Amino acid sequence: MPNDRTRDVAVVGSPSTNTELTVDLLQEATEERLVGALTAFEAVQNGQRITSVGQIVGIELRNRWHEDSVFRNLVKRTGEIPPITNRQDTRTADLVVGATFRQSTHGFDPEVLGMVPPTGTRVYRVDQPLLDRLLEVYRSEIVYLGRAYANDVLYPMWFKHFGGGAGGAGEAYHLGVFGKTGSGKSGLAKMMLCAYARQLEMGILVIDPQGEFSLEFSGTRVGQQGLQLDQVVRGQGRAIHVYRIEDLQLDDWATFEEMVISLRFLEQLAIPSASGENARRAAEVIRGALEGTHNLDNLGTIQVLQAALNAINNPNNAGFIYATRTRAQQLQQRVQRFLNDPQALNQLLTNSWVPICQLFSRGQNRQRLFTFQGQEPGIINMLLGSAGAAGPRPVIVIDISRQGNQRFWSEELQRRIIAKLLNILVSQATSL
Repeated sequence: MPNDRTRDVAVVGSPSTNTELTVDLLQEATEERLVGALTAFEAVQNGQRITSVGQIVGIELRNRWHEDSVFRNLVKRTGEIPPITNRQDTRTADLVVGATFRQSTHGFDPEVLGMVPPTGTRVYRVDQPLLDRLLEVYRSEIVYLGRAYANDVLYPMWFKHFGGGAGGAGEAYHLGVFGKTGSGKSGLAKMMLCAYARQLEMGILVIDPQGEFSLEFSGTRVGQQGLQLDQVVRGQGRAIHVYRIEDLQLDDWATFEEMVISLRFLEQLAIPSASGENARRAAEVIRGALEGTHNLDNLGTIQVLQAALNAINNPNNAGFIYATRTRAQQLQQRVQRFLNDPQALNQLLTNSWVPICQLFSRGQNRQRLFTFQGQEPGIINMLLGSAGAAGPRPVIVIDISRQGNQRFWSEELQRRIIAKLLNILVSQATSL
């Protein structure tokens, strides 16, 4: 395919496989930066011309004379052996095959490399015109995330939706972005999100544990990348919804029981959350006293708080929380001080009880994670959309970061929200 040989950098050598080739570098390419470079070679498979593109992942230098112990002693003394040093060097590289294309009447189609090209097959650098020719048929589906490593070409990638048909992968798949701090993980993730935003039939859910995406989608730039993430997504016709923990309406008693522990209500009753089993038994007592007699979305009243305290004050329940009689009596005395002191009770209500209950209460602009048919749509309902509904689905960001939730935050609450979101998504996906 190349019109000249100035881009040739190597030839196929031995041993080689159909997935990883050993290539011998040409003399004129020995001083070039090749590790990471995109290269290509041509071959014939089933009587048809194919072009394979791959990446050089490593280079090895060998000089068999320098490996001999006698010559090594000479090198140790003189530093070189003029007829041997440098001139007898050979360099081989490992070329990992990434994609193969078969030439057809309308362009190039994806193919699988099912053979090994013969030794001596020329390997050359990939340039932009070559990539454009190989991908011409798929130009409308391709996105470019920047320039390829060690190459002056735009790096093409497919980010397909998970359905069938045009632009679809036919199944869901997972991607991971890994790297050390400052390596650009968030920047790459934002670019990938923009690529998926083109697939309007896909709903996009961002679970944001650091708060960065919430800021970006609210118009505040984070870092030096300069990508207008919110404008790019809105330019695709998508709506953006950012929810913080205080915007969510939680709706199950198991989470309420955990919040009684993790948001430190029980510590006001001298039951340390770190005490483990005692705190868990106390939360179980409170839940048992309220579930079935009170609505989960209307617990933030002094009457409900009194009912919870009276349950703990019950001698049987106090004995269940603390097996030691003395500790159980101390717990009852502590609870009775709140019940007998209206001012202390109101402070407990305002400072500790209501903040927990507000996570489960109804309110303007507060959303449940999921609702059933006949109810106002929840967050996951909006994300999934109605079957056959037209128009782009939204981008939904749930900010569960500490900095974005100064009022409501705990590691347990964060874990619970993530687990509930994933459980809902799995449940809905398996029911389709």
